[in-house]
Amino acid sequence: MISRIDHISIQTPDMQKATQTLEENGIPYFGYNEHGDFWKEIFIHPKDAFGVLIQIAEFNPDDWLNKSVVFPKGHKWKVDKNNNGCTLSFAHPGGGKVNIKLSKPDIKKLMRDLEQSS
Repeated sequence: MISRIDHISIQTPDMQKATQTLEENGIPYFGYNEHGDFWKEIFIHPKDAFGVLIQIAEFNPDDWLNKSVVFPKGHKWKVDKNNNGCTLSFAHPGGGKVNIKLSKPDIKKLMRDLEQSS
């Protein structure tokens, strides 16, 4: 049995700019679809993409994730203290959260670095 990639999905923040970039570079696309306010997509045919169907989609990744891994709107980070330091959670640009465990010395170093950067 031979396996191959069926398609690759790429997220874009702006479908209009994505299609404009494709047009400016002579890359044909097809199949523009809008599914309400939450999903827009186009495709690049495998003959124009080294044998792989490419889907370019505009969407908010947090709409597709379990709400337990999504920050409330407007929040970018959260600090959870523990006996050894803390867990620092950040909103990931691709959706969801990224967690970093910091020891007490790590916290002090981070605070110094942040002070120096402002």
